[in-house]
Amino acid sequence: MQKGRDCGASFVVTKPLTPNVLLQRILWLGADERNLVECDTYVGPDRRVRSLGPPVGTPGRRNGDLSEHVGAATEANMDQSSIDMMMKPMKVAL
Repeated sequence: MQKGRDCGASFVVTKPLTPNVLLQRILWLGADERNLVECDTYVGPDRRVRSLGPPVGTPGRRNGDLSEHVGAATEANMDQSSIDMMMKPMKVAL
């Protein structure tokens, strides 16, 4: 896996898999727009999946990198019933 990553692979799909799963992964990757990264050792698309930014106290590789530090909450926490409603399956009209 390390060799694949060093050659530029962003994801590894392992067996067993169905054609549907493979097609979904290909379509998702095709629709994913990534910013370009330029640093001393790498120039190319940003292969990071999460956008948390660099660790606190280290400079980022992208111009728009934000710190990993989240900070204090600005509003009250959600109650459990609100969280449950977010997770409740709902029918979506297409």
